[in-house]
Amino acid sequence: MQIQHPLFGAIDPNDQYHSRAQLELERIERENLTVFIPFPVYVETYSLLLYHLGFSYAYNFTQSCIDSVHLINPTEEEYLAAANKVSRYPDQKNYPCRCDHRRFIRKNEFASLVI
Repeated sequence: MQIQHPLFGAIDPNDQYHSRAQLELERIERENLTVFIPFPVYVETYSLLLYHLGFSYAYNFTQSCIDSVHLINPTEEEYLAAANKVSRYPDQKNYPCRCDHRRFIRKNEFASLVI
């Protein structure tokens, strides 16, 4: 099964996007970007890692998040806006928990990167 998930690709050395994801992680560090991960994306990533790679990968991911990112919890209004946005693209596989967080960050005027 091919998993297309940016955080999973960054962690799984056998993932087809691993090299690209590693370059992005280097850019984040080089540019000293602040990273925000919405809780639903964190939980999804943890679950994928646990199921496909095992507990140690999932645990290390959790420790890395605690040490280096800001976990955010979008509001109901933001989820509804995301659900509305997703409904406009029925041919694409988007998830409401992922698609509207750039708007959240712009609204709050952070210089950051949202995964």
